Amino acid sequence: MVEHKNGSCFTLGVITYMPHIIVTPGPNSVVTGSLLEILSIVSQHLGICVRYQESADKAGGVRLPNGSWTGVMAMLTTGEADLSSVLVVDEERYKAFDVGEFLYMDEHSAGYRRPVVQSDISGFIRPFTVWVWLMILMTLLGVTASTCVLRHGNERRFRQVRFRGSPGPEKGRDVRVPGLATFTGESVIWTVSALLAQSVPLKAPGGVVRLLMGLWMILSLTLMTVYRSNLKAMLIMPRVTIPFDSLQDLVTTDLPVWVATQSVLHNFAMQAEPNTDLGRLNSMFNSVHGHSNVTWGVNGFVTGKHVLAAPRTALLEIIHSAFSKMGMCSTYLMSESFLRTTIGLIYPKGSTLRPKIDPLIVRLREGGILDYIYHQAVINSSKCLKPLSSIPDTSRALDLGDFYGVFVYGGGMMLGCVAFLLELLLAPFRNEVRQETSSRFPSSSSPRRTLQ
Repeated sequence: MVEHKNGSCFTLGVITYMPHIIVTPGPNSVVTGSLLEILSIVSQHLGICVRYQESADKAGGVRLPNGSWTGVMAMLTTGEADLSSVLVVDEERYKAFDVGEFLYMDEHSAGYRRPVVQSDISGFIRPFTVWVWLMILMTLLGVTASTCVLRHGNERRFRQVRFRGSPGPEKGRDVRVPGLATFTGESVIWTVSALLAQSVPLKAPGGVVRLLMGLWMILSLTLMTVYRSNLKAMLIMPRVTIPFDSLQDLVTTDLPVWVATQSVLHNFAMQAEPNTDLGRLNSMFNSVHGHSNVTWGVNGFVTGKHVLAAPRTALLEIIHSAFSKMGMCSTYLMSESFLRTTIGLIYPKGSTLRPKIDPLIVRLREGGILDYIYHQAVINSSKCLKPLSSIPDTSRALDLGDFYGVFVYGGGMMLGCVAFLLELLLAPFRNEVRQETSSRFPSSSSPRRTLQ
């Protein structure tokens, strides 16, 4: 039995640092958390009991301009506590106190309400990637240009043969062929019509032009078959819009951010340059002029009222508790973290407890016991840490936006049907116009020539 100033027990100054220490407020505060299991192992090994005493201002503590400390750090300097519970180790605390062996590596992150699955009208372009669409565009332009050039060359050869075999003064004269611009419109219409699986009103002259058109029709058939097969499945594919996924994204939003006052993150942000990400984050904090107790901040985070910036281990415990109660994920964490640090127990200078407890902490850490205890405390958070996907975890009622793509697709089909019906209705009138024109201006199948 090791005798201490409080008899056979040592006093632990505590504040809420989820999931390691959780202080339930009330007339008779209750202390829970994963650290209690670790301290139970330590106390049994050393034969010393543990007493818990909460900080009066419920804060870890910062150094004041006069050199004194607040929070748990003040309890260590005045002798009210023999060591602190799990706290983030920063430079000032490291210099002013004895820092024991670290328990965990931690980092800061931020979370917000989980994005709602939304409909995605961009399903029309999703069957192919951007590079595939660019390749199709380049191929379309290449086939159009090739068709135009080949038709121009074919027309030139045809006219040369025709005039060389004709009698009279026309034989051997220069043959004037329409320019490439004349064939551009017809080539564009033909290539686009084949790609859209529409009828082609033009006949391809020449074997080379017909071969190119045949290859393009086969390629178009393959592309459009694959496209249409994927299009119908993607027209009502939902999507997820993430408000932010990193600190750089967060500081560009106008979302309110809550952080515990006198925490390491709050102190770093207060001291950061205004043009840095931490400096911009400081201007977004609403805890300075609003509520500063942790319970209020956590409730606002779970209900989606504000962003919560805190150590990642604390955020995981909040998600774990919310999922355990509601059976669903109501929040998410950004994938990129910042401000990495260590967390551990802090002692007053010259403490006799540190040489006794540190070797036990090392053995528990190297044996994987610390990690096991921590992961068991936040085991239900793993469900909500999966990457956000466009496919919801549960069935979702479709809204009107899910059918926008179907409406556009159906509208195009209806326009095609209307165009077909108009062609059927106007066909007799067009035939009458052609017959009347032919009777007024008769033409001969063979050119008239005057011999002198």
